[in-house]
Amino acid sequence: MGGNPSLAMPASFGVTMLLVVNAIMLTSAGSTLGSTFASTAKLTARDWSSENDVPTERQLTTGRKAVIIIVVLGICRYSACISAPRLALP
Repeated sequence: MGGNPSLAMPASFGVTMLLVVNAIMLTSAGSTLGSTFASTAKLTARDWSSENDVPTERQLTTGRKAVIIIVVLGICRYSACISAPRLALP
């Protein structure tokens, strides 16, 4: 059994196990993205400003803009990786 171990191992146990492992991986990825977005918003809106009381509308807007920038940068980076020319290995 060669190839991708993330697919080969669950596939050896059957389709049900493959679906379970895929669900676990998707949950983990979603959690990581959520943490990244929350940390980015908090860093830009709360930690960099001197206002540490109740969040203001301006801070909410700043945090949301920061998350949108991170999303756009991620999409652009991912798109660049897909469209980048591949080097032929000998």
